[in-house]
Amino acid sequence: MNNNKPVVSVIMSIYKEPIEWLRQSIDSILVQTYNNYELIIVCDNPSYKEGNLLLREYAEKDDRIVLLYNTDNIGLTKSLNKCLVVAKGDYIARMDADDICKPDRFEKEVQYLNTHNDIDICHTNIVYIDGAGNITEERKLEQPKDIKKWLCWENFIAHSTVMFRRTVLETRIPLYNENYRSAQDYDLWTTLALAGRRFGYLNEPLLKYRLSEAQVSRS
Repeated sequence: MNNNKPVVSVIMSIYKEPIEWLRQSIDSILVQTYNNYELIIVCDNPSYKEGNLLLREYAEKDDRIVLLYNTDNIGLTKSLNKCLVVAKGDYIARMDADDICKPDRFEKEVQYLNTHNDIDICHTNIVYIDGAGNITEERKLEQPKDIKKWLCWENFIAHSTVMFRRTVLETRIPLYNENYRSAQDYDLWTTLALAGRRFGYLNEPLLKYRLSEAQVSRS
């Protein structure tokens, strides 16, 4: 067992994503060029036997993986808060079970936060992929100067690209508002912006963001 304190805690919740998507997502984390992290995965579906078996397979091979199991389906919001309770890292990174990280995502985000002490939370650009993993579009985004104003119009921050400082957890307990079963990220960004937290942006496509009708979130 690795007893060293990780710098980054990656939090992920799974429900019933196709097993190949889940494997691709986890693999993209395990091959990161930056490796001082823990990967906390909570299974929010007790009946997802194939997914549970896959998680145990990975955990047996890599002691950076921490597994949590919900006895009932409690939803993404509560599952993320459950991950945050056990997270040890100075930085928290989000990841969805159907997206794919670029290999240098964590390295670049950690470097960014290390060199921008005034920034509390950073996010990156993305490319969109379909169910088969084919790139369909590269998003064109320039972060607006007035975050608070722009967040009134749209959620332009891709949740699974985000990395934030542990101090952000002090903004609200629990951090994710459990009154929201969906759109919990949008609520969080507006709360952090109104609390004076500073946002930073890496204009690089460091994540492949999957859009498919099979996604639980789209359903």
